[in-house]
Amino acid sequence: MKKLLRNAVSVCAASLICGIGFASAAWAGTDGLSETDGASVRFISYGDKFTVCDTKRDGAAAYNDYFWYDNMGEHRDVNPGSAGSCYTFNHNFPENEAVSFRACEDQPLYPDDCDSWVNRIA
Repeated sequence: MKKLLRNAVSVCAASLICGIGFASAAWAGTDGLSETDGASVRFISYGDKFTVCDTKRDGAAAYNDYFWYDNMGEHRDVNPGSAGSCYTFNHNFPENEAVSFRACEDQPLYPDDCDSWVNRIA
């Protein structure tokens, strides 16, 4: 009886280990939001999308300043519309890639008004 019980426990343990070993990897992306006076940027990791909104009626353009580790430096998505408009930009980042972004408002005569960098995973 003890041998039968020991074999049953071994089979259960082996099936549990194999079940975990063959489980599919979970999607690990993280969404994020960056806001400043006059601009907001939302990152949706599922689909690698940025939505850039101009949130202030002041004539200044809103944009998304972003980069990922492609060694090409910073990139920019510009909302060409006016206050209250939002534009969505689709990208194709590698899975589980670190992406950094921030909402900015273009200030022609002054340094641009930008939020702190937000770090997320594509």
